Amino acid sequence: VNTLQKILASSRSSGTINLSNKELREVPSQLLQLDALDYDDKRWWEEAELAKLDLSHNKLTHIPQEISRLFRLQSIFVADNQLSALPASIFKLDLLTRVVAYQNRITHLPDLSSAVALTELNVSQNVLVDIPPLNNLRCLTYLNFSANQLTAIPQAGWGSLNSLRSLQLAKNKISRLPNGITTLPALTDLDLSYNRLASVPPLQCHALTRLDLSHNQIGANLDFGQLPNLSELHVGFNNLAIFPEIPMPNSISIMDVRDNRIENVDAVVTLQKLKRLDITNNNIGNLPAGLGLIKTVNAIELAGNPMRAIRRDIVQRGTLAILDYLRTRLDHDPDVRPSVADRVVPMNIRGCIDLNHKGLVEVPDVVWQPDPEVMGLILAGNKLVELPPNILNLCNLTMLDICDNELHALPPEIEALHGLRVLKMANNRLRGPMPNVVYRLPNLVELDCRVNQIGLLAEDVGQLQRLVELRVSHNKLQGLPYALYQLPELRVLEASNNQIAEVDVAITRLRKLEVLDLSNNSLLRIPFEMGHMTHLRQLGLQGNVLRTVQRTMLDKNCEALLAYLRNKILT
Repeated sequence: VNTLQKILASSRSSGTINLSNKELREVPSQLLQLDALDYDDKRWWEEAELAKLDLSHNKLTHIPQEISRLFRLQSIFVADNQLSALPASIFKLDLLTRVVAYQNRITHLPDLSSAVALTELNVSQNVLVDIPPLNNLRCLTYLNFSANQLTAIPQAGWGSLNSLRSLQLAKNKISRLPNGITTLPALTDLDLSYNRLASVPPLQCHALTRLDLSHNQIGANLDFGQLPNLSELHVGFNNLAIFPEIPMPNSISIMDVRDNRIENVDAVVTLQKLKRLDITNNNIGNLPAGLGLIKTVNAIELAGNPMRAIRRDIVQRGTLAILDYLRTRLDHDPDVRPSVADRVVPMNIRGCIDLNHKGLVEVPDVVWQPDPEVMGLILAGNKLVELPPNILNLCNLTMLDICDNELHALPPEIEALHGLRVLKMANNRLRGPMPNVVYRLPNLVELDCRVNQIGLLAEDVGQLQRLVELRVSHNKLQGLPYALYQLPELRVLEASNNQIAEVDVAITRLRKLEVLDLSNNSLLRIPFEMGHMTHLRQLGLQGNVLRTVQRTMLDKNCEALLAYLRNKILT
């Protein structure tokens, strides 16, 4: 009781009550009578109205209608309880913006039409059989109905959801998609995986970046011509016989069509930004040679196909060997190479010198001859111990891959490569501070220096204002510079397997960050404010000695972990 009194008293200054993980079986009556409670040190002019209430991870079976007495409430968390319903009164609160009620036993939702300020509704992992009308929820940005018992989605009401960015409907029994969903203007993430869809109407969600239709029964051809910003497409585990045809958005970086009946993937050569292609367990006998010209590809999964045109030993050596082989086929087919190159690949790919895994101890002088046509240089997998100053002759270089060598340093002449966008130097022998020359490459977009012995990232990293991907895993970093948190375009930060002891709350300024891997470091605590980084799709924290996060939570998915961190914020 004393603990409860202290929590209730603290809410007077914080505006927050956190009663999560308290083994509660009912909502404390004192909570519903906050105005009637009196304290010796009460100073009414300093009091804050209750805005956030967290009752998550208890054993509640009922939320009383009187909860509406908390008329200034903005956020309520009742996840992981035993609720069979939510009170209708809660959705009539004028200021309510967030309702998080996943992992309960809710069968129906009350009328939502009065919740005009609602921005987030998460009722995943319940037993809902229908969705109430959503007509008035114009502020809604996040809606999660995953893992319920839905068999149908209402046809009407979607037209008013002009702010909706994320719609999660995975793991239901949905067999038909209403037309209203196909035109949501702000939608960026749509998950319909693990349902019973046999077809999908043409989609015109122009902001959509991620679409997951995997684990359905789709057999009809798919139309993605009106998704100009689509980056991830997951249609694995369906019944497709035809690879999604042109026109397809050339923004796609991840294409997953595994476990279908596809026989031909020639259309993949139009995907100029493709990074990962998964065609596992189909009926594909060959790959188009033009795939070897797409320089962004870093993963091809093709096990379980009757691959007759590519030797098994090449397939077993992995993606780089497959791409090398495809490029050799282009070299021997003059009728194919020009047409594919002109249609698909800009000059910086055709002008790539590839000396990958050639056993080189030094680079042949001919490589360093001045040539404005050379845009890419791959020297990975050799035995190089240094790069000569002549590298500055390749003044138009945009990509340099020197991974898997024996380099101890970088030549200062690299600074002259002002157009360099991609620098890969993983698995070398770099030690001490990051080479200063790296910070003087203002157009760098991707930097990969994994598996070295780098001990320091300087504040100068802040000069790399265009950096999108930074991979520094398996080094000896003891911290991350403050300037790193001010990189406006950073989307991927992989810093696992270092000795990082602290992460500053300023990391929350990385508004575009999607992948953050800090696993296997020396972190004792992390800022709970990271829970607000809802743009993250992957968050790795395993292998740290965190004292403020339950170990079991570290194995949860990103969404659950972020929600947990948000719940830990008391002020």
